[in-house]
Amino acid sequence: MKISLVTPSRDRSQAFAVVQHCIARQTLEPHEWIVVRDGNSDYSYALNQRVICRPSKKGEPHSTCSNLLEAFKHVTGDIVAIIPDDDWYGPEYLERIARSFESSKEPVCFACPPVLYYQVSQPSLFNVSRREYPDVGQISFDLNHGTNPRVYIEHLCGRGDPAIDRCLFRHWHGGRSFVPNEKLHLGLKGTPGTPGIDSFHKMKGISDNADRDLLKACIGDDRVAFDLIARL
Repeated sequence: MKISLVTPSRDRSQAFAVVQHCIARQTLEPHEWIVVRDGNSDYSYALNQRVICRPSKKGEPHSTCSNLLEAFKHVTGDIVAIIPDDDWYGPEYLERIARSFESSKEPVCFACPPVLYYQVSQPSLFNVSRREYPDVGQISFDLNHGTNPRVYIEHLCGRGDPAIDRCLFRHWHGGRSFVPNEKLHLGLKGTPGTPGIDSFHKMKGISDNADRDLLKACIGDDRVAFDLIARL
């Protein structure tokens, strides 16, 4: 099974270093990694990513949808995993995705709830366990079966709506595969070039984390990622 990673990005080069480190230590190597970016930041690429620079359109409020649509044009794998430029992943994340798809008899949309966000600028952890849909960084799917995600993302582009995760998961026609989020995924908020957590995320259960012990609990012994996140 070939897993294609797609990353939409805009001016988040410092956070991108974290996710690049995470993909480098995966127990299952991805088939390809396609990065579509706009903005002006200088990035450092170390994993032979296919990088596509897309000029921003005037008045475009959110480039994520447009960057994803561009990335989909170049996918050659069986499964698409959306990998945001400001998330952390455990080393078995891609392997768990592959297992879920291999064991399913129908097109599935994979996710690993609950949603966990870590605010880096004012260290705190947010557990969004009651949200009805996963974070976009937890979603993987077969691009050619089940719901056609291009249709919904094109609709979001027209509305200027960045709610890709909510739209994809609610309208997915096919099976859904859930794996508990046990040190598999952590969304990072408040990174350079990225807005902090806002009301859209509907936070529940806010915990102060001045000494970053909750970050350690989420990412385990990944010392490299801890140091990278601490410097954001």
